[in-house]
Amino acid sequence: MAEHAPLPPSSAHCWVRCAGWRSLHSAFPVDGDTEPAMEGTAAHWCFEQMFAGVTPAVGATAPNGILVTDEMLDGAELFVDTVRRMVPPDSTLYIEDKLMMSNVIHDLVWGTPDAFAIAPGVIHLFDYKFGHRYVEEFENWQCITYAAGIYQALGSLPPETVVHITIVQPRVFNRGSPVRTWSTTIGELLPYWAKLRAAALLAECDDAPCVPGDWCEFCNGRHACEALQRTALSATEDAFSSIPLVLPPLAAARELRAMKRSAGMLNARITGLEQQLLDLYRKGTDVPYFMGERAQGRQRWIVPVEQVAALGGMFGINLTKPGAITPKQAVKAGVPAGVVEKMSDEPLGEWRLVEASTDKARKVFGGST
Repeated sequence: MAEHAPLPPSSAHCWVRCAGWRSLHSAFPVDGDTEPAMEGTAAHWCFEQMFAGVTPAVGATAPNGILVTDEMLDGAELFVDTVRRMVPPDSTLYIEDKLMMSNVIHDLVWGTPDAFAIAPGVIHLFDYKFGHRYVEEFENWQCITYAAGIYQALGSLPPETVVHITIVQPRVFNRGSPVRTWSTTIGELLPYWAKLRAAALLAECDDAPCVPGDWCEFCNGRHACEALQRTALSATEDAFSSIPLVLPPLAAARELRAMKRSAGMLNARITGLEQQLLDLYRKGTDVPYFMGERAQGRQRWIVPVEQVAALGGMFGINLTKPGAITPKQAVKAGVPAGVVEKMSDEPLGEWRLVEASTDKARKVFGGST
């Protein structure tokens, strides 16, 4: 069995709406994880360690090579505390246990929820999100899919069984609480599972249709999607339509809603083309009007925490808290910058596509632009 399901719960919000997602996603696989994804993996490892009774030190290295930060530990602590607070004493708690959804949804669907607990008459399902993008708990398709796996694993549950779906998102500061719960029942989830099952069956078809929407932003193949291209070009044409300057409230509200939807389509198309051209640029292909560049990464220690602590002792400065403070913090505390540079590095960040200046484009590609 492959590590990732062809129709993963984490992308259920995409393939439940767009049957063509599976074929496009598999045709254009992502080459390696992004930095935010790697941070998220390290953050998940932190809470797994805490559930096992071990708290990683700041500056420790997660299995994927990412250094543990204060923010990761704070978020992991919030997740662990939330689970322990909400789960009844008579529950059975499961951490990172794989679930199958073959009977309830499809054999192409399986996944591993962060945590779930089972008690008489109630299920608690927890999903940890370390990213900054707000994740809605209400009708959360990923967790709805996980709930199908729990239902299948238990064999049968009465429709009145309560299901609490909780999103823990410590880095969302602008929209409500970082811990949000949607409470539903098995009976209320049955129509959602039926919709997922129908979508999965349609996704098996060779000519599964693509349906553009705001979910296109998360599709690897959005740069090659004809349906999205047509929708984005149509949105571009609509943007140049002549309209009255002052609209009544209903017309203004309708237009705003339409423009926001169009903006989402355009953004999905833009980011897809950016990724396509960036991949070509990195392989040595000339890309007119654009060039690739790498953001500057954060400076980090390249020696063990013990050596950082010894360095601080040489200058009478405490560089641990526990773990190690950052190299820049060490310089501010009084350690000579030259010494810190020898014990740290500043790796380049992720690639990004930027528009080249007209002069540079003409120099590289020749002719007029």
